[in-house]
Amino acid sequence: MIQQYQLNYGWPQLFAGDPEEVVLTLRAQITGAAAMAAVSRWFSTLTPSELPSEAGWRYHGGASMFLHEPTGAEAILDIESQGQDAADSVAWYAQEVVEVVQGTTQDTSEVATVTWTELPPRSGSDR
Repeated sequence: MIQQYQLNYGWPQLFAGDPEEVVLTLRAQITGAAAMAAVSRWFSTLTPSELPSEAGWRYHGGASMFLHEPTGAEAILDIESQGQDAADSVAWYAQEVVEVVQGTTQDTSEVATVTWTELPPRSGSDR
């Protein structure tokens, strides 16, 4: 099942500090070989970070993404954004990921899943 991410404006409120400092990380768990490959191709089109401390991170618009090494039949993608518009940014890119995965299920008979986990909000200085 491909789960749509539901925008949650209450999520950043869990951060006790300055709203401009809050970093939200939305984690996608993706299954299905074709879906994982499609997400990897999409990820490769994003702008890579040039900072050594951010090796593997890619950026687009107001968010950064990190695609973890696949573990067997599952890929994990983190979508992060910081500041007052962080919830909107992660929701925007979550929808892009859903559309990428839905495209693979239309082209193949493979079953793909996407599930979302909101990680605890943190300070931008904690990365």
